[in-house]
Amino acid sequence: MGGAYQTCPSTLYKRGLQHGGEKMVRSIFCIFIVAAASLAPAQDCLQRIGRVDLAPQVPNYIAVDGMRALTAGSGVVRLVDLSFPDDPTLTGVFDPDGWAAGPLDLAGNHGYVCDTWNNRVHILDLSIPGEIVVVGVIEDIGRVEAVEVIPPYAYVAGSGLSIFDISDPTTPAVVSSIGLLDGAKDLSIELPYVYLAAWWEGLVIIDVSDPENPVQVGQALAETDDWAHVEASEGWVYMRIGGSMVVVDARDPANPVSAGYWSHGGTSSADVHGGTALVSRPVLPDLAQFDVATPTAPVLLGTLPVSRWYAPVALHGRYGLVAGDESFLDVVALCDTPGLDHNVWLEIAANNYGLVGSSWRTDLVVRNTSAEATELRLILHTEGGEHVFTDTLAGGSQKAFEDVVGLLQTTGKGALEIRSTEPVAAVARIYNVDDEGTFGQVFQGFPTEKGLRADESAWLHGLRQQLDRYRTNISITNTGTSPARVLLTFYDDAGVELLDYETQIIGARSVIQEVEPLAAWIGPDVGWAMARVTVIWGEGILASASVIDSMTNDPSTIPMWRPDPQR
Repeated sequence: MGGAYQTCPSTLYKRGLQHGGEKMVRSIFCIFIVAAASLAPAQDCLQRIGRVDLAPQVPNYIAVDGMRALTAGSGVVRLVDLSFPDDPTLTGVFDPDGWAAGPLDLAGNHGYVCDTWNNRVHILDLSIPGEIVVVGVIEDIGRVEAVEVIPPYAYVAGSGLSIFDISDPTTPAVVSSIGLLDGAKDLSIELPYVYLAAWWEGLVIIDVSDPENPVQVGQALAETDDWAHVEASEGWVYMRIGGSMVVVDARDPANPVSAGYWSHGGTSSADVHGGTALVSRPVLPDLAQFDVATPTAPVLLGTLPVSRWYAPVALHGRYGLVAGDESFLDVVALCDTPGLDHNVWLEIAANNYGLVGSSWRTDLVVRNTSAEATELRLILHTEGGEHVFTDTLAGGSQKAFEDVVGLLQTTGKGALEIRSTEPVAAVARIYNVDDEGTFGQVFQGFPTEKGLRADESAWLHGLRQQLDRYRTNISITNTGTSPARVLLTFYDDAGVELLDYETQIIGARSVIQEVEPLAAWIGPDVGWAMARVTVIWGEGILASASVIDSMTNDPSTIPMWRPDPQR
């Protein structure tokens, strides 16, 4: 949508898609976004690239984590392998006995599936290929409507918000709960906040910094009822009522403010992450992708026809998932954002705890090498999805983004992509924090075209693995748009081959880190070594190693060396 606004009338009429007929809703919005006339023409950039038949299931719910998707519908559960987006594969089937599968979430090797008939959440073990079994149950919490999991906790919406410790999935333990007047239909989480779509209380924001003592800190849209869905991204909240979406600025959680109203083509399902919104629109019906880097002025990027008026969707990195045609789950390649034509990659960025008591952070510096101002989009690609931060940078200037992973409101590690409207240069320092200061290493940013392609090789020199003294980790980043696999071949100082092995499949725009591969595959006291990195298939592959002093946790960067430096 464009940026056209009008003063809201005191009463707003819209089509109630869930209940049919005209429905009058009391309006509390000061402005709303005019959707129809201000939309830019959609491009045919949304492309269906993969499809899997889940019959007899007609999927109504989709959850994604890593390289897998879990779906529910027609009362049953299906597990899909997404390692190859153009060839998704059904790998698990589960037919519940005495209950029907509903809203769900996926975290690691466990699925969490709501049974709204019996007000339970069933915990499924997905670790055994081809076999799905129930290993635990969350129950005795009143009504159950939705679940979201961020280990070690499961957050359940229903009678209110209930928090469970699922460290041991076989025996989930209640941690706390907070009730609402008539319960909640849905929830979305951006820690430390949980955003609830409450039936009669609108948007309710709960601070769960202390999971044992959740506290309500904010509320909005309380004068409007029947909220059905909520998505939170970077402090902005998207609430669905009937077929329409309301945008709330919740960057100040104690004072959330309604900021816009989105209605073009209706909304039956939506997933919003970072600067991207993927929406199924029942009126047309179609799948639509919007750029929501400016949430109050979304821009339509592309559309794809579907046949179902209710087509559940999910974002998965640079792909989307949609169940838009009967029993089929489709993988869709997303549109690139126009204008952000330049990109630079930092192989890895982290905000996490490591071995030997280490605690890692990342500072990023970006310089605009042109004379014109540039828009910036920082995208951290993690197993859990993309985390996005937008900014602008004056011509010829630089800017530091300290603890950039924390700035992106997450923890862990991932590959960091910097997209911009003008050319930029980037460098990052990843460092360990302790009581005496920091020890760090520097990574230079590279564009995708500098990466290795299929059958190309590069070397990592000066690796070291010495018991209790030095350790080596290797990072491999796939900056390309399709999966990749790499062969690592290790040699001793004399050039004698010690071992070679193939890495796991590296998803598009993601990073894997081989932690102490020399110790794991050869021995704990190898001494000095080197490795050749060869791309089996894929493109845009960057590799580096970190040699870390185990006594001080002081790291040194080993960049990849390639014999064809001209590219």
